[in-house]
Amino acid sequence: EQEQEQEQQEEKEQEQEKYVDLAYANDNEEPTPWLFDTLRINEDEYPEQFYKASEFHLFKRKPINFPRYIGVSNNYFDKQWSGHRRIKNVVMILEWVPNPKNPDLFPPIVENMSEKQELAFNKAAELFDMDHSERLNIDEIISVIQQATDLPISREEAKQIIFEF
Repeated sequence: EQEQEQEQQEEKEQEQEKYVDLAYANDNEEPTPWLFDTLRINEDEYPEQFYKASEFHLFKRKPINFPRYIGVSNNYFDKQWSGHRRIKNVVMILEWVPNPKNPDLFPPIVENMSEKQELAFNKAAELFDMDHSERLNIDEIISVIQQATDLPISREEAKQIIFEF
């Protein structure tokens, strides 16, 4: 009886796997290698292996309005794909400056935060303010850095960072 239940369970799992395989397409997903030298472009162009992130959207979904300087690799999600697809769960970020002489291609530098930005920043800072002092002490700063970088940091290194900023 136990063997029969186990066989039924295995058959059920196999049927579920078949459905999942049919529900999502995964053809033509091999990454296309490219050379770093291909990142050299004219100011108004995007390298051919990337497209503007604001053009990225899932099947039958609307795109998100990203700033023009953020791109998506065709190796991550190719716009030519159609139908339901699973998004790859690996993300790599490349900071790239196509033309250092043209500052319009960079994200804008904001000297003063808007009220909305300041509220968002304060809300984030509150998450690390463990003693609710409305200030981050050295231990809390070490915690923030370790959580952000996943690297150990000494008190001396944290003090140096605080001194620099």
